[in-house]
Amino acid sequence: MMETILAGFAKDVVKSLGNLAINEVSKVLCVRNEINKLKGRLEFITTIIMDAEQTVVQQAATRSWLKRLREIIYEAENIIDRCRIEADRHQTSQPQECNPSSVFQYCRDVAIDCNIANDIRGLNQKLENVISESKMLHINPVVEDPLRSYLDVGPDLEPHIVGKEVENDCNSLIQLLQREYTTTSCPLFAVIGTIGVGKTTLARKVYHRATAMFEIRLWVHVSKDLTQLTMWSNGRYTRADTPEQQAFLRTCLEGKKFLLIIDDVWGENVWDGLLEIQAQHGAPGSRVLITTRDERVARRMGAVQHYRVKSLSEDDGWWLLHTMAFPNESTGNMQDVGRRIVQKCNGLPMAIRRIGCYLRDVDPREDDWERVYLSDFCGISRRIWSTINMSYMELSYRLKRCFLYCALYPEGFVIEQQCITRQWIAEGFIVTPQKSTQPQSTTVEEEAEKCYDELLARGLLLPENDSGGAVRSKMPHLFRSFALLQSQDENFSGNPQDIGDVFKPCRLSITNASAEAIRYGIRKLKSLRTILLFESPLNDNDIFQKFTHLRVLDLGNTQIECVTGSLGRMTHLRYLSFANTQVREIPGSIENLRMLQFLILQNSFHLNSLPQSAGRLINLRSLDISGAGLKRVPFRFSKMRELNCLQGFLPRSAGAENRSGWEFKELSSLTKLTSLQILKLERTLIVEDARQSALEGKCHLKVLELSCSTDDRIMEISRAENIKNVFEGLKPGPSIVSVKLVNYNGHGFPSWLSPFALPLLQRLTLDGCLYCQFFPSLGQMENLKFLAITGSNLSSTIGPEFRGTPDNGVAFPKLEQLLISRMSNLESWWGLEEGDMPSLINLRLDGCSKLDSLPYWLEHCTSLTSLQIDHADKLEEIVNLPALKQLRVQRNRLLTRISNLERLEDLQVLHCLRLEVVQGVPLLRNVHSDERNLTELPHWLRPQEPFMLRRLEIVGTEELLDRCSSASGPYWSVIQNADHVYANLPDGALYFSFNKSTSYFHRSARSLAQSLLYISPSFTMPAVPQADDVILMGEPESRNMQIGQSTSPSWVRTQLFTVLLFVVTILMYLILLAHNSSSTFISFGTS
Repeated sequence: MMETILAGFAKDVVKSLGNLAINEVSKVLCVRNEINKLKGRLEFITTIIMDAEQTVVQQAATRSWLKRLREIIYEAENIIDRCRIEADRHQTSQPQECNPSSVFQYCRDVAIDCNIANDIRGLNQKLENVISESKMLHINPVVEDPLRSYLDVGPDLEPHIVGKEVENDCNSLIQLLQREYTTTSCPLFAVIGTIGVGKTTLARKVYHRATAMFEIRLWVHVSKDLTQLTMWSNGRYTRADTPEQQAFLRTCLEGKKFLLIIDDVWGENVWDGLLEIQAQHGAPGSRVLITTRDERVARRMGAVQHYRVKSLSEDDGWWLLHTMAFPNESTGNMQDVGRRIVQKCNGLPMAIRRIGCYLRDVDPREDDWERVYLSDFCGISRRIWSTINMSYMELSYRLKRCFLYCALYPEGFVIEQQCITRQWIAEGFIVTPQKSTQPQSTTVEEEAEKCYDELLARGLLLPENDSGGAVRSKMPHLFRSFALLQSQDENFSGNPQDIGDVFKPCRLSITNASAEAIRYGIRKLKSLRTILLFESPLNDNDIFQKFTHLRVLDLGNTQIECVTGSLGRMTHLRYLSFANTQVREIPGSIENLRMLQFLILQNSFHLNSLPQSAGRLINLRSLDISGAGLKRVPFRFSKMRELNCLQGFLPRSAGAENRSGWEFKELSSLTKLTSLQILKLERTLIVEDARQSALEGKCHLKVLELSCSTDDRIMEISRAENIKNVFEGLKPGPSIVSVKLVNYNGHGFPSWLSPFALPLLQRLTLDGCLYCQFFPSLGQMENLKFLAITGSNLSSTIGPEFRGTPDNGVAFPKLEQLLISRMSNLESWWGLEEGDMPSLINLRLDGCSKLDSLPYWLEHCTSLTSLQIDHADKLEEIVNLPALKQLRVQRNRLLTRISNLERLEDLQVLHCLRLEVVQGVPLLRNVHSDERNLTELPHWLRPQEPFMLRRLEIVGTEELLDRCSSASGPYWSVIQNADHVYANLPDGALYFSFNKSTSYFHRSARSLAQSLLYISPSFTMPAVPQADDVILMGEPESRNMQIGQSTSPSWVRTQLFTVLLFVVTILMYLILLAHNSSSTFISFGTS
């Protein structure tokens, strides 16, 4: 269904043709008239495409017409490229004397120009034919999707609201509504979350819970076109035109303390100038609550609080799935595959409900459920597809293309922001807004990052945490499945052998194919624009000869070694990656890739040199040679005027004869640099050379990394002083937002590492600065959000110099993440004051083996919700952190006490053998304990007042887990007080699991064979008192049927299997006993 973006694509090509027609190139090639004809026909046909977009495209003829039109538009784009390449070649060619060689060159140029002109004429004829065919198309106007009216739902509670999280979220929102707000008389609150995550469900809970808090409660839904307004209040339902409803709404609100809930808000125009005016007539204490999928909408509406709804946990998701799938019977042994289905649904209640309903018509057998798990959820549920499609249709044309492209990455793959945004640019998805009266204010990379951020804000990509600072994400399965369906006419991901003879994709992602399958599968695909290979065994270079229209070629992590001169034939290529390969040489023909924008050679260890011709890549925007084994770099940067990202610059002293690097003055010509990494700075020790880089004058430079190698860390004092001077000479300008110093060997940090020289700094990493005993006054950096200090072994104390004297009295006002690692001599940390680091969310201490106590000022960090402490061997206690929600402690040898963490919800304890006490944690819900060498349950897990846990994970020996799994065992009291228990062996294998709400106990075959105490691997334990952990509306109490009472075929098969397993175990035991007796008899007889 790519027709939804075809009109936008056609408009882009029309714009490019218009620019081409007025350019000198059209004069040189004598094709101006033909280009204008092509432009006019594409403009005309764009209107037909727009009509087709508003049509439910069901007829095969219409779809075939759109496919042919797409191919023509791609051909037009290729011709535009060829015109630009020829124009560039004409402009850069040097005048030659009249000789046979120059005559031959002239004839060649004329032939190329004639070919281009003929291709444009041929394309015009194709377009004329397509326009003629369009008259025979049957295009019918589309009616509004009936799903839209179905979503006009009111505040009535759903029958299945699952989990304590909904209740906790409701309580939190009620508390926010009850607060006093002085900035406005009627504050607006936003419930934010991705598609189907439960925003409306939460708003309904709040609506009903807030009955006594307000004089009147109203639930409102506004149609997408703002013409219809639906309203519920006190059981009354009205739907009418918006102006009429506005008047009625005003009469309801006037002079009253109200709660107004606006559900499913698509844009801020619902509020601005529409409902905001009516809300101003209420009494003080009134509140407005909206639900929206887009965080930016909430910000533009002026929400005072944003509340993000999380996906269901696996346990809650499984409960909902089996409730929907088995309304009147137990789940038998379906739990394993059921949980995998929940994971595939990404914990979205909407999807889990739909798949659960679908499973009602499926036999309750594991193999049938497995087939459902392996199927395409968007394909089997029209409701899931339609819900996602509504959000998809709200995206701009460019954002649609970016979203669909993400699906080329494999299931579960971590997508790097920098990588995918470059590929979007290479494909032509991103353009910068250009105004004739103003200079260009943003780069194309910045526009691409905005698109990436918007996909994150809408929940279509899920962020992945990364302490290294890289922006990463994953695409949820449901959205990837939808995107693959939506782009099935253009994109393919998988084994190329599965591509049929008719399908001709434009973009190919190869995820699971042998080298032979790749060669065979792609040989017939002549019009590919993108090839992505993921961990592929491909090692030949035929690919460079066959696919000359490629824009993106990612051969990273393949086994390719040789790159032939045929690489130069790929003249349309914009993005080329040989990252993490064994490529040994780049051919000189790379200079023919005049459109190349991104060249990635990261970690190509066997690459010894780059050709001199690489310096003629005049359109190159990014070059990454970090980690490459370069020993010779004969090219220069003087012609790379567009280069804005350079990773792996290798310096050499001025006048040095070797070509293993560049002089610093090579950087002076790169005026558009936004990101720069300089490696092996110990190579040059002359400060005058460093100053020739002119970094201070680069007003666009935002990201800077300066690094020395680790080959020689023991340095003479004089040489260390020279290193410091070189770093001083590399002083950047005030535009810097990110700085990273790696293996800095100077004694004392460079003077420019200060709040005065770097006022905009947001990220700072100091890695391996071994000889710096004191830190600069980082606390005065008002915009710093991320700080990582690793490997500074010389520092035994972090003192008041670290804080400095901030102007507003608060140190680190915006710092959110702090990492202190590999500081083995750090003993104490003081100097910060109460009120410092007010925004700190995440703190990680790793390898601080001499630190005996946490800084006292952490008690006042009211935003600190996540703490991780590894290898703090002298730390004895963790106490009094009032905001902390997540705590992970690992290999802390003396840690004995964790207490007074009033908001702690998640606790992970790994190899802390002396931990005895965990108390003062009333909200603790999830515990992970890994003491794999112990035969007894840790004492802290057995308090006098047992924890009421939602989830307990134990990793231990078979002996320990056996003692936990018996109802008469010493640790059963711990197990029965947790809603869900998972016990695993050190190798990761599941040993047993327990579900308290159903009293369902599952033993693995290994556990059963070990104990010989139970007849069934899945059975019902004695009922235990249950906490009110699940909210059920309108569900009969008789539904609590025990598994042991089930008579389904699945249950019968399970029982037969377990009886057989028990008999086999006994027989094996008797055979072994007989064998031992026989051996004893023979031994006795021999003696």
